[in-house]
Amino acid sequence: LDTICLKALRKEPADRYASAEALAADLRRWLADEPIAARPPSRGYRDRKFFARHRIGATATAAAVLVGIVLSAVYATSLARERDRARTEAATAEQVADLMIEMFDRDPFAGDADRLDSMTVRTFLLERGGDAVKGLADRPVLQARMATLLSHLEGQLGEYDRAFDLAWLAVAIHDSLGTETAQAGEAHSALANGYYFRGDYADAETHYRRALALAEANFPEGHPNIAEAVNNLAFALPDVDREGAIEEAISLGRRSLELHTLAFGEDHIEVAQAHNNLGAYLYAADRHEEAATHYRRALGIREAAFGEHPLVANTQTNLANLLHETGDVEGAI
Repeated sequence: LDTICLKALRKEPADRYASAEALAADLRRWLADEPIAARPPSRGYRDRKFFARHRIGATATAAAVLVGIVLSAVYATSLARERDRARTEAATAEQVADLMIEMFDRDPFAGDADRLDSMTVRTFLLERGGDAVKGLADRPVLQARMATLLSHLEGQLGEYDRAFDLAWLAVAIHDSLGTETAQAGEAHSALANGYYFRGDYADAETHYRRALALAEANFPEGHPNIAEAVNNLAFALPDVDREGAIEEAISLGRRSLELHTLAFGEDHIEVAQAHNNLGAYLYAADRHEEAATHYRRALGIREAAFGEHPLVANTQTNLANLLHETGDVEGAI
């Protein structure tokens, strides 16, 4: 669903859906657990969608095998809990899709039709996002999910105060419900982002740690969500005024690199980001030789993936600053 929304919000018209019908068709594919057009096809992706569409048969087969291995009350209780969680998350995702459709829906003959066609994303979210969240007061789980989603979008658009308020609402809802889900972790991560942009690094650290704990509780080791949560916490620590923070950031940075490599492979752009961040922590600790190694690895991956690109320039700048500080002026130039 995030992939579909991001495609609909792309900056360049050619990168967005060609029509409302194309967007609707992709949403119908998503609801039917079919491969979506917004995501590049792959064998693994198509296979996952196939099994999702045939989950009843697949679940029945798996259940028969597992029952043949062990039948215990503990397992039955665990299975029921996972089933209920999956049903809840599926229902919430479908409700979010419906709500997004309602937000974008309009009468083509309405007086504001032309204005909506030329409206910026920021204006659209300011005018419709808040009302959409307020209207979900009687459905708190959905309200929290929608508030988290909009908080991320508002933050990316530079609307940091609105992003903070939405994230705070999402966390408050999860706390009141006592939920320990992956969605609660996403809400804490969004609130941590809000604190970080406000310069309140201690509170940002608190919520990044909570987001990491919930990611570790809800996903298996090596899952990309855990890698992201580790990376977020590590990124915030150098700004925390506490002895040992930078050394912990380095330790977490190494774990983030390991997890991202495990999840994506050695040459993925997410791995390049992990190398770049670890280089920054090592640079801050005056461990220049190690930092340069990671900066160069990040630069190699990014140049191979992007060519001339702002992310390439970012790593070049980091490495140039390091070389200048260590006396290699020619290399820095």
